[in-house]
Amino acid sequence: MIRRIAALILALSCLLAGPAAHGQSADWIRLPDTIPDLPRKDTLAVLNPQPVNTSWAEPGHHPLGIHLDNYDLTRQQVEVARETGCRLVRLSIPMEAFQGESDEDWAMLDQVVSRLSRDGFEILPVLTAVSASRDYYTEFCTLIAERYGATFDNYQLLDDINYKIGIQSRDYIELLRHSGRAIREADEGARIVCAGIRGSDLTFLQMLEDGGGLDSIDIMAFNLFPPADGIEHISRRTRSQHSLRYMQEIMDWCHDRGKPVWVTSLGFSTSYDITDIGVDQVQQASAYCRAVLFLGWLGVERIIISAIQDSDASMLRPAQCCGLIDGMGNYKASYFALRTLNNTISAGYQVLPHFRYSNRIYEQPEAYDVMMSQEYASGLDVNPIQAFRIHPDPDSLFGFWFYLPAEEQYRLIYWISSDAVFARRMDLTVKPRVLEPTQSYQLLDVSASPVDTIGARNFLTMRNLPLSTIPSVIQFEVNDNGR
Repeated sequence: MIRRIAALILALSCLLAGPAAHGQSADWIRLPDTIPDLPRKDTLAVLNPQPVNTSWAEPGHHPLGIHLDNYDLTRQQVEVARETGCRLVRLSIPMEAFQGESDEDWAMLDQVVSRLSRDGFEILPVLTAVSASRDYYTEFCTLIAERYGATFDNYQLLDDINYKIGIQSRDYIELLRHSGRAIREADEGARIVCAGIRGSDLTFLQMLEDGGGLDSIDIMAFNLFPPADGIEHISRRTRSQHSLRYMQEIMDWCHDRGKPVWVTSLGFSTSYDITDIGVDQVQQASAYCRAVLFLGWLGVERIIISAIQDSDASMLRPAQCCGLIDGMGNYKASYFALRTLNNTISAGYQVLPHFRYSNRIYEQPEAYDVMMSQEYASGLDVNPIQAFRIHPDPDSLFGFWFYLPAEEQYRLIYWISSDAVFARRMDLTVKPRVLEPTQSYQLLDVSASPVDTIGARNFLTMRNLPLSTIPSVIQFEVNDNGR
């Protein structure tokens, strides 16, 4: 073998030297077909890895948005939307308010649209109607598109369509056909977003397709109000059809038909009504962040929080308590968590890294917990997680890697899916030495902390990372070994 390689090198040298002696140049050399290809050592794609999907990978893309009310909009609400980094706002425009002779509503809407545009927001109008008769609604859509076509790129036609009383799928398909055509005639290049479909309703989707409705729709939209345990798993509580795991079927269905997917209303309520639908503020903050990350992983392009502010001071109506600030204007935990999340994922996209990583979870029961839960006392020393991203067992560990091209940084966002009986900690090992951990923080922390443990400095392992249902972040920089 050594002789063969030496002979090959000698032959190549002669070929290269030959043309030069005659004052000629050789652009390429063809080797005999009998010589096998030399084995190549694959290099790690550490810099600029491929995204898991293209939904968040475009430069300047802002995946998170928030819903605003045209008539009760305040300066604080606009500031909250801006400060959290939600650069897309969904604005309700009711048809009935713009019928008749009065110009008062048009003047108010002009001011709102102008204010939001000056603040740099992208506006998604949702054109609602109590009774959406085809002729009146089409005329209304034409007026909106003619007046605001220079500002709006997308138009959502109605909302909660599979729950709306008085309109069947065939009526909505006809409405889409006429109103969508009218909008495109007034605003060339406009995209039509279908009415928000509540839950993972494949039956309604099939009715839209069977009736030819997909021809008039550019973007499929869904309104999701999952219970707190319906993010990583299928919930057994009320509204189980809103569990996010069902969205995988929706994504596959829409992908097969070439339709992008938005979630135009995502809601978790902090109400305390007798139905036990609401959660506390910290649970709401955690749920919003986990749901956003999970939906982004599935390929949802835009995710819009259902409300900027609670509108029920009694905190008893779940649909009116999904905001980032409460009815008195106080900032809720979700405001801080979403602000940090937006800063964390801004200009980044989700990846499956090419480097190797592994982890172990350690449970550390306190004496009181052991006395109260003896059935958990055995076999808790080490519980290896086989799949770090998603694991089907209860109390699973979830983690998503983001890559930021401009900074050449990776950010790992991780959490445990439900409150554990015992406090849990994780060891994370990353090999080879291509990254440098710089800081860690929780999405509800007010500031980041440096990563200065011995294991992190050696870069082989990071020990004793606390696990919580609130997502936490480790930031890594690509070092010289990864370039």
